Amino acid sequence: MEKEVAHTDELREGQMKQVTVDGREILLARVEGKLHAMLANCSHVGAPLADGLLKGGRIRCPWHQACFDVFTGELEEPPAIDSLPALDVREEDGKVLVSIPEVLPDKIIPEVAGYDPEADDRHFVILGGGAAGGMAAETVRQAGFRGQVTLVSKDNVPPYNRTSLSKSYIESNESEAPLLRSKQFYEDYDVSLKLDSRVTELNPDKKSVILADGTDINYDKILLATGSSPRALKVPGADLENILSLRSVADADKINRLAEKHDRVVVIGASFIGMETAASLTARDLDITVVAPEEYPYEKVFGTEIGKMYKNVHEEHGVNLELNRGVDSFVGQNKVQAVKLSDGRELPADFVLVGIGVQPSTDYLPEDLKDERGAVLVDENLKHRDDIYAAGDIARFKDSVSGESVRIEHWRLALQHGRLAGYNMAGSEESFQSGLFFWTRQYGFSLHYVGHCEDPDEIITWGDVMDRDFITFYVKDGEIKAAAGCGNGKQMGIIVELMEDGRLPDVEAIRNKTIELTEDLL
Repeated sequence: MEKEVAHTDELREGQMKQVTVDGREILLARVEGKLHAMLANCSHVGAPLADGLLKGGRIRCPWHQACFDVFTGELEEPPAIDSLPALDVREEDGKVLVSIPEVLPDKIIPEVAGYDPEADDRHFVILGGGAAGGMAAETVRQAGFRGQVTLVSKDNVPPYNRTSLSKSYIESNESEAPLLRSKQFYEDYDVSLKLDSRVTELNPDKKSVILADGTDINYDKILLATGSSPRALKVPGADLENILSLRSVADADKINRLAEKHDRVVVIGASFIGMETAASLTARDLDITVVAPEEYPYEKVFGTEIGKMYKNVHEEHGVNLELNRGVDSFVGQNKVQAVKLSDGRELPADFVLVGIGVQPSTDYLPEDLKDERGAVLVDENLKHRDDIYAAGDIARFKDSVSGESVRIEHWRLALQHGRLAGYNMAGSEESFQSGLFFWTRQYGFSLHYVGHCEDPDEIITWGDVMDRDFITFYVKDGEIKAAAGCGNGKQMGIIVELMEDGRLPDVEAIRNKTIELTEDLL
């Protein structure tokens, strides 16, 4: 059914507009002199794309930087994993008319041809059931691969949204794993799931993988996407019960059970996992204390001012912060009862969450496949050597923006890597060219970080950090290398686009604020 939704003069070249048609939100955009229409909300968590950034034929989501093709609605960049329906639109007598089908799905999941050994007798194996592994499994099928696909995961559920564990899953005491796809999806895509399975050995010469139960799996191509493992705190008493880390659904379920029964929790480490979980547990009416050696949370990553902001907001919500403190030991009989600090004091604790960082899960790899820190070096196609690819937390790759060799533990990056690896395993030779993006969400607001900068020489801030309306720029060697921001989603998207194009403003213009971050820069 065709509906009049706007006047033609309401949208100039490069503009977007959101309209409501029969209760559905539709996005209009004028590109290359023509109007285009698609559903208006990002398929990730529903952000209004009209508030995002339109550059050429690409729309960038203002919340988490997912990207879509404005002509087709096709997904171009995660963290969204589904495309959006595009709609027929035309202009007549000054009217914009959009054809609305009777059945209009919220998202598009491509149908694929499944396993056909006569068409392709190869076997692709994916090690790891996280974001990278899950995305690669579906992408190889979408790229037309007809051979056998096996995904091996140590989790007992299909790939899920790990980022929600420290946020809504604990905050709302959820019980259903936040799956990225249902088990039926993998059946439809002819992806064999080997869940609750741990890899113990990879033999590149024999092209085989050995599992803990003795199963031997041969492969033609393999993707290493086994992610990270939480670092242990090696102090006396660390083996007591109710001392936990948070990496899996099973971990989060145990935290939820303990939070139901007990009142006092101590979080060790002002990491993203630690602080996000502390923020989420405030909704559960617990006595929460965070212990960390730094003066302010995230100070090393974001700088002092943002660290102060997070310290203040946590304290405003009742979290006790024991900063500039170390942990001497855990105290208790069988179960933890207290945390003994480096200054001799003891903090009562019914359970403890240790969040002091992670390390690559690559113990199963031969030494010549990884570096001294356990990472797997890959080229621009995410290929290590021969028919071995690596993606996500364990992959050390060249950042196309900074030119540095990096290993990044970001959720969006894992999805991007998985998608790219899937295409390349299926026969493409695409390189990773995207700007890096990370976010954390606590107490209802998000902080976005783009780029990569360790030990900046200078930090420049526009706006008010304490009011959570700012952009902070990180300078090293005379160049803008990264930026963090709250409440400036479109501007952060502009920064990413400029980073990818190699056209960021010079430091002097940022320092003196003689430039504005608008679409005119693109």
